[in-house]
Amino acid sequence: MSEPTPRALPSDSIRAVVHAAGVATPYLRTGRGAPVVLVAGQEWTRLLLPLLAGGRSVLAPEVPALPTSATDPSGRVAFCRWLRAVFEGLGLERPALVAAGGAVTAALAFALLEEDRLERLVLLAAAAEEADDRELDGRLGCPSLRLRAVAGGAEARVAAEAAVRFLAGGD
Repeated sequence: MSEPTPRALPSDSIRAVVHAAGVATPYLRTGRGAPVVLVAGQEWTRLLLPLLAGGRSVLAPEVPALPTSATDPSGRVAFCRWLRAVFEGLGLERPALVAAGGAVTAALAFALLEEDRLERLVLLAAAAEEADDRELDGRLGCPSLRLRAVAGGAEARVAAEAAVRFLAGGD
């Protein structure tokens, strides 16, 4: 996937901190409407925040360095605990979740463990994680979760726009 072009943050963006799983987690909040949590690198966040904020309340927490262990070398279990705590700390019952970059597989693990906590899930896969741009509803044993994986070969802006359409219910 080509690198996203950084953009200025929306003027109504606020920075705050939520305490989640014992970690003070800074996050950005902007927009109005149904909530979407964005876990992505800084470049993706700057691209997606203004696009998503047009119809949603976007919360973009900074993913902290999470502990790993012999039984969880990737830190996915720690990520799931942390994200659950972020949802609880922000009072989110069933937000949409958009993940990009290194957060994709951890977000998918979260969805498999906590499908009833998510309205929709968008995975913006890196080029090495090639995926078809399609809905995968019900294919992962999560019949109540609407899921979209956006192909790694897509241009960043095209991928971002596909995510926005899907979250709006248009795809």
